[in-house]
Amino acid sequence: MVRNLDINMLSKKPRLMAVISSAAGLLYVTAAVMQILEFMGIVSLWFLTPDLVTIFVLLVLAAVFLSGVSALRLRQKQAIAYPTAGLLLSALLFLLKLTILLTNALGWVLSFEDWQSWSVVMDIEPTLWTFPIVVVMFAAVFWHSDTTEKMENRVDTHDL
Repeated sequence: MVRNLDINMLSKKPRLMAVISSAAGLLYVTAAVMQILEFMGIVSLWFLTPDLVTIFVLLVLAAVFLSGVSALRLRQKQAIAYPTAGLLLSALLFLLKLTILLTNALGWVLSFEDWQSWSVVMDIEPTLWTFPIVVVMFAAVFWHSDTTEKMENRVDTHDL
């Protein structure tokens, strides 16, 4: 069954949205810090490929999510634009990185000379693994809002 997702569901739980937006922002900050540590050679993690542009992008995404937290806590209606913009930017970057990964995989499958030593690990970047986490967090808000609304509208048959 396909349900209509109403963007207004997000604004019904502004404090929960503030918490989720804070968590998403902190996730992107953490990913950026891990990238910086990898870039400086302090840590060596298999799922990170140090890149200054990726660090900058992660910090911008973190800023977008974290910018709206105080406005969300104050229940300002326009504050919903921050997590929405963050999700859209995250999705675009995820799709871009996924496209790059798939085209590199195609080059490897076709045995092009420059792709002989390529592996999937070389293209795993934080924008690929942070986006699904953020989507799950925000999907929980939709689910929680929808479930709460159904419970509030439920008619108790014992009272009849």
